[in-house]
Amino acid sequence: MLVGVWYNPCFFTFTTCGGQVEKVAMMVNHKTNNKRRRFKSRLTASKWSSVLASDPPSPPFGQEEEEEERVEEEEDPLVRVVKNATELQRKSQRQRERERERERERERERERERERERERERFRERERERFRERERD
Repeated sequence: MLVGVWYNPCFFTFTTCGGQVEKVAMMVNHKTNNKRRRFKSRLTASKWSSVLASDPPSPPFGQEEEEEERVEEEEDPLVRVVKNATELQRKSQRQRERERERERERERERERERERERERERFRERERERFRERERD
């Protein structure tokens, strides 16, 4: 009798009444993230029948297998490579955002400087006008 089925991205895990754990591997093309999956079972029909016939009842699916699978998944080099790549992408994205923000700040500063220069020019022009008015009088 089949007691538990647990799924993770790489394979299904079946637990029988006897507590035996059988895995069915899923072949996934990670490069294209292809959703079509082929299943390869290590269990044959005769093996299933012998396992199901001989197994005494056992407690349901345990947590030990899940923990084991998580550890295996974390140690997988492909998972590590993907995590590193995503972290590098995040870092470069943050760096680009910081650079854009610096550029915006520089542009704002240039605009402020231009405005100050315009204001100085207006002031000089007013002073010249006043001076001319005084000269006329």
